[in-house]
Amino acid sequence: MTKLVLAIYSVSSVQRLLDFIKTVYAYGIGVPVVIKPVGAAAQVGVPEAHKIAYKNSKPLLVLPDIKDLAEVIGLNEVFLVSEKGLLLEVRNLHLEHAIAVVFHGGDEDFTRSEAQYGKPVWFREIPPKLPPVAQAAVLLQHLSLTSGSVFH
Repeated sequence: MTKLVLAIYSVSSVQRLLDFIKTVYAYGIGVPVVIKPVGAAAQVGVPEAHKIAYKNSKPLLVLPDIKDLAEVIGLNEVFLVSEKGLLLEVRNLHLEHAIAVVFHGGDEDFTRSEAQYGKPVWFREIPPKLPPVAQAAVLLQHLSLTSGSVFH
């Protein structure tokens, strides 16, 4: 059974957080995870995200730190989406394994200490400089096409 986790890390914008959750749910592929939300996203966005999850009978996980991701969920691989990362193609993701794809919720990149909890990668199909919600949408679109998934 495929276990795909799509996570947003260190997001501070309520709208960005909610758009990310809605995007993951719209494709019906994977489980959204919010890691270390800050500011308004933590105070207002997370409760709103839980409302969306509850209304749609969908799972949602919120974790305090990126190091908890692999341990709590039991993943085989964690990919950190970074323009400085190893170039991959979406079709080369091994979806027979439990994997996570983590998008940085801010405008910066993962720090060296954060990068130790995953493998920094950039997907060839994602144009540079896209915000994280758009990155997730492009990835999900390619995954839906390569896996033959139908939108729910």
